[in-house]
Amino acid sequence: MADIKQKIQFNKNQIDFISKIKTSDSFSYKKWGDDELLDLRCYIRNYYRDIQKGECAFCKKDLSIVAVGNAHVEHIVPKSIYPNFMFEPKNLCVICADCNQIKRDQEITKNTPNTLKRKYIKYPRTSKSFLMVHPHFDKWNDYLEVFNGFYVGKDDHKDRKGSFTIYACGLNRKLSKFGYIKEVYTDNEIMEAARNLIESNSLMEKCNAIETLKKILRS
Repeated sequence: MADIKQKIQFNKNQIDFISKIKTSDSFSYKKWGDDELLDLRCYIRNYYRDIQKGECAFCKKDLSIVAVGNAHVEHIVPKSIYPNFMFEPKNLCVICADCNQIKRDQEITKNTPNTLKRKYIKYPRTSKSFLMVHPHFDKWNDYLEVFNGFYVGKDDHKDRKGSFTIYACGLNRKLSKFGYIKEVYTDNEIMEAARNLIESNSLMEKCNAIETLKKILRS
């Protein structure tokens, strides 16, 4: 089952508006930032932010829930390479500010990774058509995992989607800047977390214990 189970639905007015934009003589991927698309961008952002439960589609870190600064509409197949897919519902999701900035910089410098295996006229319908993990077709955990903040691709998959996604989105950006810092847990800390999970009557303490045990298992 894919991470995003239901694509966005546009109403008739939105469909007519999109058609008008796409058939205009001045249409290009740069139209995406125009003020006239502000309401549509907001609608898309709010929809996918809710569907994704406030998580970035690529790094899985938290998005801003109210503000727009850390919740950006993303085109999974780059709009600079395939402007005809700019409004395709399954080409849209929401990502964090860092993932967005990295992909935007690639677009500006014309180094945008092409996420499709070959050129398509119509938007692909299956996961195997894409080089990166696609939230509408794939489950993130099938291709990627995190150890102490370090992203690792599960490259037992022949398509190596995990590694491509790490590269395309710069997911190990914190590692590149600060280096790898391994968290070390003592036996006493492990025992305390297990004891709190079993014995505590506080829901908050139980949740904290679960999070600590998860970190230990990943380390």
